[in-house]
Order: sequence, then structure tokens, then C-alpha cells
Amino acid sequence: MLDGEARRAKSAALFNNRHFAECAAHLIEVSKSGAEFVTVRQIAAASQLADSLVRPVVLRLVDAGVLEKLPRLGGGRSPQYYRVVDAEILNWVSLAHSVVVHSTAPQQLDE
Repeated sequence: MLDGEARRAKSAALFNNRHFAECAAHLIEVSKSGAEFVTVRQIAAASQLADSLVRPVVLRLVDAGVLEKLPRLGGGRSPQYYRVVDAEILNWVSLAHSVVVHSTAPQQLDE
């Protein structure tokens, strides 16, 4: 198993963001816990990352059409909710995260 920094380095190599795979995995975890809508704060709490590290990942997922940004209900300071619209892509990212988490030292491929 890799330590946190090694996992994040692999996430950076795969997704151009050190926290992308981790955030996606925790987003799935939060949404599967019965939450129909999720917030950056919920994902941050589940992953034990700062909101400022999770927010860019969430915005990338919105831009990619994986998440839908919902209208704020109580004005500018109310929570921003998101809804998962493409769970299949999230599952692929989560799978990549699982592979990274459980990988060991690099192995040489036979020629």
C-alpha cells in the first residue's frame, strides 16, 4: 500500500490534480450514504481535506457534466448543493483511486 503522498502523486499524474481521485472516491461515499445532494463541505469532511482543495475538483466535475450545480435556495451564503448526474464516470475515477491506494512498488513489465 502506498502512503498518502505517493497516492496523491499518482492522482496528479493521472488526473492533473493531487486530490482528484481521493475527492471523487469520497464523493461517491457521501452520495451512497443516502444523500441525494452533496456539498463541498460534506466531501471535505469525508476526505479530511480542506474545502479549498475539494472545491476545484467539484468544479471540474461540474464542467465535465458529472455533477450538476443546483440553484442556491437561501441566498449567496447558503450551501451550494450538487447532484451526481453521471455516476459511471465517478465509478471509473473511484476505481482508479482504489488501484492507486492498493498498489505497491512499481513492477517491471516483461518485454
